[in-house]
Amino acid sequence: MNDSKSTALRSNVYRDIVGDAPQRKFVTIASRFASFTGGQDSPRMQSWRAVLLIFSPHRVVAVSLESHWKYFLDASPDALFVVGPDGRIRYASAQAERLFGFPREELIDQPVELLLPDELAEAHRHYREDYMREPSVRPMSLRPSLQARRKDGQLFPTHISLSPVEIDGERSVLASVRDVTEFDEIRAKLERSQEHLRKLIEHMPDAVGIHRDGKFVYVNPTMVRYLGYETADELTDTPVLEIVHPDDRAMATERLATMARTGQKTAPVEERLLRRDGSSILVELHVRPMEFEGKPSFVFIGRDVSKKQELLVRAMQLDRKIAVGTLAGGVAHEINNPLAYAKANVDFVLRDLRRMLDGEAESLSKEKLTDMLEALTDTADGIKRIGRIVSDLDTFVDRQSGEQVAIDVERLLKTSVSLVFRHQQPHVRVVHDGGDIPCVNANRAQLAEVFINLLNNALFALEQSEREPKEVRVTTRASGEAFIIVEIADNGPGMPADVLSRAFDPFYSTRDEGEGTGLGLTIVQNTVRSLGGTVEIDTAPGEGTTVRVILPTESPRDA
Repeated sequence: MNDSKSTALRSNVYRDIVGDAPQRKFVTIASRFASFTGGQDSPRMQSWRAVLLIFSPHRVVAVSLESHWKYFLDASPDALFVVGPDGRIRYASAQAERLFGFPREELIDQPVELLLPDELAEAHRHYREDYMREPSVRPMSLRPSLQARRKDGQLFPTHISLSPVEIDGERSVLASVRDVTEFDEIRAKLERSQEHLRKLIEHMPDAVGIHRDGKFVYVNPTMVRYLGYETADELTDTPVLEIVHPDDRAMATERLATMARTGQKTAPVEERLLRRDGSSILVELHVRPMEFEGKPSFVFIGRDVSKKQELLVRAMQLDRKIAVGTLAGGVAHEINNPLAYAKANVDFVLRDLRRMLDGEAESLSKEKLTDMLEALTDTADGIKRIGRIVSDLDTFVDRQSGEQVAIDVERLLKTSVSLVFRHQQPHVRVVHDGGDIPCVNANRAQLAEVFINLLNNALFALEQSEREPKEVRVTTRASGEAFIIVEIADNGPGMPADVLSRAFDPFYSTRDEGEGTGLGLTIVQNTVRSLGGTVEIDTAPGEGTTVRVILPTESPRDA
C-alpha cells in the first residue's frame, strides 16, 4: 500500500470510528495498525476496528467475536470479560485465566457471580440487572475496591470498569478487572501513617493551625486551648487576622504576602494572639506555605512563650541590678578619693577656726587664710566630682518611667564610656570618633544600658586577649536623614561562628559560671528593636568584634 492510499485509509477509518470527536489517540492507534490491514473491508481491519470500538467511551458498538481481536484483548494487562445480558460469561481473556485461576473453558457460560464471594452474589445480581436496564460506561476509579474470588477460594481486592457493547445483536458488557492488592496495601499503609500523623498533631503541646484564603481550615486542640475556645469548630472558617493582636496585624499581613509570593517560609517571630476573652498570649510562630487538601495553604506552629517572656523580664531586671551594683562598686573608689581629701580639708579648716575661737590664736595670718581657702576650693572641686559620678549613675538607673525624649547620643555615649572605663585607661585606649548626628527618640536609661552592655562586652573581650595595645573604638555617623549608626569595636579575639550564631540567645554566655547572666546582648537587641532599630555584629576569630547599632532619628526635643 503506497503512502497516499495509507493516509487516506487512516483518515477514513478515523472518521468512520469516532466521527468528529476529539479523540486524537485513535489516530495514533490507527497509524500503528493500518499496516496490518488489507483494506477497510478486510477481516483484519474489521477486527482492529472492533477493538477500538469496544474501548470507545462515546458509543455502543456492534462487533463480532472473531478471533482476530481476541489477540488484542489477551494482550491487556487487566483481566477482560464479556458478559451477556443473562449474566453469563461469553468470553474471558488470558489475563482473566491467570488472575482468577480458572481455565477459560470453565468460565464460559458460567454466571459472573462465580467470581464473587457468596455474601455478595445476590446483591451483585440485582446491581447487574439494574445496570443492564440502563447501561453506561463506568470507568475504573480509586473508589473502594470490590472483593473477588479465585478458583481456590482466595479473596482479593479489585477495581472494575464496565463498557456496554452489542455483539451479534445481543447487548453485553465488557468488564475490565484489575487486581489492586498492592494498591490497597499501600493505601492502607498511607492511611495508617496519616492517622498516626493526625494523632501526633492532635497531641502536640504546640498549637498547630492551617489556614487558606485567609481563614482557618484546621486547628489542633492545643490551639483551641491557647485561645480559650471550647471546640475546634468555633475557630474553623474564622479569619486568621482576627486572632492576631491589632498592633501585629500589619506585619502578619506582610509576612503572609511575602510567603505567598516567594513560596518560602520566613524566620520565626514572636507575635501576640488574641484569646476569646480579649486577653493576649505571646506565641513564637513558625509559618510556612504548603499544600493542604490539594490547595495552597499556610501552616503555622506556635509555642506559648508568655511565661518564658515573664522569666526573661525578671532575669533582665536582675541583670540590671547586678550591673548597677558592678558599676557602683567600680565608682566607689572614685567617690572615696574626693571624699577623703574633702574630709581632710574640712578638718584642717575647722581645727584652725576652733583654735581662734578658743583663744589659742589671736588672729589668722594671710598665709593661713590662703591655706584655708585652697583647702575649701579643693573640697568644692571634690564635691562637684562626686556630683558628676552620681549623675552618671542616675542616668543608668532611672528607667522606671519609660518616658522617651530626644536624646543627644554623643553626650550619652561619653557618659557611658566614663562609667565603664574610669579605671581602665592605663591599659585600654578608648577612641571616640564622633560625628554630627541628629537626636534619637528613646528612654535615656534604656539607651544608656545598651551602650554600657556593649562597652562591658568589649572590655571583657580585651581581657581575654594578649594583643597590645588594647583598644575600644566608638564611632557615630548619620545614615541618610532617617537613621544614625553607632559602632563599638574592640581589637580582642573575636567570635567563632558557633558563638556568633547564639550571641543574642537569652542566658547564653561564654564567661565562667557566676561571671555573667548571658542577657547583655538580649537586652541590647530587645531595647533596640523596641526603638525601631537593628543590631548587627561583624566578627571573626583573631579579627576583633564590631557591634553596629542602627537607630531611627527623631526631631530634637528638650531632653
